[in-house]
Amino acid sequence: MDNPEIRKQVEAARTVLFHLAKAIKQIGMYRHAEAKFPEFLQKACDALAAYTQAYNSLTLKVDISNFLLHKVELFTEDSPIPYKFFKEGIRQLILRDGFTVEELVSFTLIALSDTDRGADDLNAQLWRAQLPHLEFIMSEGFKMDELGEDSDVEVEIDQVVDYLQ
Repeated sequence: MDNPEIRKQVEAARTVLFHLAKAIKQIGMYRHAEAKFPEFLQKACDALAAYTQAYNSLTLKVDISNFLLHKVELFTEDSPIPYKFFKEGIRQLILRDGFTVEELVSFTLIALSDTDRGADDLNAQLWRAQLPHLEFIMSEGFKMDELGEDSDVEVEIDQVVDYLQ
């Protein structure tokens, strides 16, 4: 992060995720007060709008334990959210300019859903929600039949996804 412009961009993204994490904690404490969810997420939405105005879309690389921008971790504390997306095969989340607080509420509720307790997988929920300002890129496992079951093949999925994007 020697580049001051990249540093500013990473700090702006961290601000978005800081407010998102704070709102997630509030939603967890007041799960019954659904009418207040937009209020809880408004600061995150405002920070996202400021980010997208300055840098266009917010492209988050999904790592097993964090979201990354320019290979820098964005969550400053532990969060289970990145792992949920990673586990489902989602490798990038792209939040475009125009993201509304209603879309952010839907996205957050999907991120908080528990697939172990009967909720559909995240990609199915995101697809059904049809959030117009959100894109996600998935990577699914595959095997190469001609190499057999016992062969270990390491594929740099991130490189493939970046190339395809």
